[in-house]
Amino acid sequence: MKEYINIVLIRGAGGQLEKNILPRIRARFVCYVDDRIDEDCYELEFVSGKPSPKEELGMIVENYHMPDLYLQLVSYELSDEYLEHHVLKNGVWIDKIREKCNLKNAIII
Repeated sequence: MKEYINIVLIRGAGGQLEKNILPRIRARFVCYVDDRIDEDCYELEFVSGKPSPKEELGMIVENYHMPDLYLQLVSYELSDEYLEHHVLKNGVWIDKIREKCNLKNAIII
């Protein structure tokens, strides 16, 4: 079974992040990196058995009204050269890699 590396940067003011969201992420995924970057920002790293746990993370955060929540997710698996980069901002997921690939007249080196 392939293992996908996931790096999550999550930021949000108020107590919801520490009280509810981070404990649920930690309960669902075994985080081998769990660093507090500053007062309202954390970086978590964990392995998953499937590509991009974007949907699972979305289900965890959707129950909490946090308009300032910012979540960045990078998932990769080196042997397949698989990479995804997503950002959740203002309650909307944005696929950052796809967004770059859809630019007109883009030059791919």
